[in-house]
Amino acid sequence: AEMGYEVCVVQKAKRNIHTHTLPLQKVTAMDCCPLLLEELREHSRALPQLTAVESDIAQLCQWREQNGQTAAAELVVCMGDTLPHLGSLAELDSLLQQVAQVLAPGGRLVLSFRDLASSELQGCDRFLPVRSDADTIFTCFLEYISAEQVRVHDLVYRRNSSGSP
Repeated sequence: AEMGYEVCVVQKAKRNIHTHTLPLQKVTAMDCCPLLLEELREHSRALPQLTAVESDIAQLCQWREQNGQTAAAELVVCMGDTLPHLGSLAELDSLLQQVAQVLAPGGRLVLSFRDLASSELQGCDRFLPVRSDADTIFTCFLEYISAEQVRVHDLVYRRNSSGSP
């Protein structure tokens, strides 16, 4: 990536964002969950080029306009469970159109997602572990709506300071 371009990271904020490996002047991480963004900020204090912003990815262009973001992005990354959390195929189409508007000529879009619809999971297999540590258990529950739609429910359990859930 050339210096001066912006990278817009559109994904659930997780510890696996390794911006220190990217020679970039600016990285924007966008998520609607303030807790995940705070965790990202804590793990990226030594990375001044990273800005974590609370916003709905479905409003990518609107957020950029409201915040004076005019630089084209050389790279947009959308990984993890972001795409399955969109509410409809129309929202997916809108997001992809917005990304096309944001990308610089020759820019890249990187997508990754779990294939949740090619075979319907049954019973307890519909509970997917996402992450856990001594104080937090994060899982997703899948609800199959149709052959084309799976509703994803996030379940987060946190131990409080007294040690009880």
